[in-house]
Amino acid sequence: MSLTTWIVLADSARADIYASDAGLLRGPDLIEAMHHPASRVPSHELGSDDRGRTRAAPGMGASTRSGVDFTYDKHDREAELFSHELAQRLDAAGLRGDYEHLILVAPPHFLGLLRKDIDSGTSQRVSASLDRSLTHLAAHQVLDEVRQRLA
Repeated sequence: MSLTTWIVLADSARADIYASDAGLLRGPDLIEAMHHPASRVPSHELGSDDRGRTRAAPGMGASTRSGVDFTYDKHDREAELFSHELAQRLDAAGLRGDYEHLILVAPPHFLGLLRKDIDSGTSQRVSASLDRSLTHLAAHQVLDEVRQRLA
């Protein structure tokens, strides 16, 4: 029986999951394409731009209110949500034994989110990771590009 390797090409808005053999000699076969459209929405459509208000500290007067600076990017939140969704998919597939090895390919920030979100069993199956954005590749280019970058 040939061991199955899943290759995940992902970014904050899209993930393509491919299956190949353990030696990356055949395939890849597209298993699933996941999309997270909210990651592509302009920031102003993701929520209010109002910085918010907070109550005054004790002793400053009841009517004193202060602006709150949020340095949290709305797109970062969407990336975290999608990373969590993808991690759940990979964790469940690993528990079912759908793959033996996992190769993660994503831009550095998203790759870090994904590594944080996958469970320990899935982490043990990760045989390689590449901090690149390759979601633009056609299926027939995936194995060649992954082989070249892992060499």
